Amino acid sequence: MKRVLSTVLAIIMVASAFLMSGCMKKENYYTRTDIDSFINDLKQEIETKNSDLTAKINDIKTEYDKSIAVLNAEIDANEKDIQALTEAYNQKVAELTLADKENANALAAHKQAYDTKVAELNSKINTNQTKISDLQAEMADKIADLKAEYQAEINSINTLIGELQAADLSNQAAIKTLTDAYNAKMKELEATDKANKENLQQLTDTYNAKVAELEGQLSELLNCHVHEYGEWESDSCEDTLYYRACLTCKEVVWKYDTAQEHTYGEEYLYNSDCHFKKCKNCEKPTEPDYHTFDETGFCTDCHAPMTPTEGITYQKSDDGTYATATGYTGASQIIRIADTYNGAPVTSIESSAFINCTGLTIIIITDSVTSIGDTAFYDC
Repeated sequence: MKRVLSTVLAIIMVASAFLMSGCMKKENYYTRTDIDSFINDLKQEIETKNSDLTAKINDIKTEYDKSIAVLNAEIDANEKDIQALTEAYNQKVAELTLADKENANALAAHKQAYDTKVAELNSKINTNQTKISDLQAEMADKIADLKAEYQAEINSINTLIGELQAADLSNQAAIKTLTDAYNAKMKELEATDKANKENLQQLTDTYNAKVAELEGQLSELLNCHVHEYGEWESDSCEDTLYYRACLTCKEVVWKYDTAQEHTYGEEYLYNSDCHFKKCKNCEKPTEPDYHTFDETGFCTDCHAPMTPTEGITYQKSDDGTYATATGYTGASQIIRIADTYNGAPVTSIESSAFINCTGLTIIIITDSVTSIGDTAFYDC
């Protein structure tokens, strides 16, 4: 970990030296905003390193606390074992005291075994307590090392910040001088540009007048007409090639210009699935949008009527004079009953035709339907 922190510190110092060398060159100046931004980045890095250090210390404490908790648990278990042995020993002493003196040897042997076990357990307790002390000392040493390395990095970064702030003060005067010179030069160029534009406009007007004069003279000499062109046109609003024709001789001239924007009216064109608009100029259609129908069976955007829904089953009467809706196998939330089926008007909806169609929210029934079964829409 020390090697990683040392490497990071070395990279920061090299970057700092590079930035300082760039800031001190006369031909390269950094703005106050650049300096402040870099300082803020360094401060942010300090905060990040501080968070990293805190996290590392917490991890170390957590690791050592776990080890200490394990050893404490083992100590508790050993103390409980001693307590149990003590109680068993005392009970055995009471039993042997009441017994015959011949049991004295057994009592002495039990006492010796008790003392041996107690000594063993006390030795384990002492060993574990020593380990806990060693672990706590090691944890304290690691935390101290991390804090020392962190403080060294913070001191280095603060030194760099001070140097950058000092360099910024020396750069401000040079920046102001360059800014004043730039502004003066811009005013001079703007004045020159304005004068050039005026001169160019005058030359253009003179040129156009001369061209018109020469075209008139040439027309008289050749007994020809002067072209009179109509409006510029293009094949599409997205086309950049424009043309116009002479109103007399139909001669066509061409030019390139920026494309026009499409102009759409309020009226929609539609089919059974979607609706769209056409450009008034080039008749290019918009991207189609699917219909969204309301409870009356008309699209909320283009007002197109909803077509009969696929998946509804019908049965024609034996005499062919009418048809009945008998069921539905689709999954749409809005459906429309057809007006006719195989040439016969749909006049009724059979009982249980749409039973358990829980996904249905709107059912549009045409005027031709005059009879609906009792449970046609049960549990919908």
